[in-house]
Amino acid sequence: MTGPDGIVLVTGGSRGIGAATATLLAQQGQRVVIVDIAPEALAGTQTMLWPDPFDVASETGVVPES
Repeated sequence: MTGPDGIVLVTGGSRGIGAATATLLAQQGQRVVIVDIAPEALAGTQTMLWPDPFDVASETGVVPES
């Protein structure tokens, strides 16, 4: 978890447990960015959506190319 000046990254944040976690953190005043394989914005929340598919199970999906 981060302090008040940090950003919380929630993987799988578009649905299910990830969406519930992102929503709760945003309600608590955290700055939240959600990522997902199939990204969808969370309506009614102050979360930021990473617009591209983000697969944490794929190293090439999360490590920038050199």
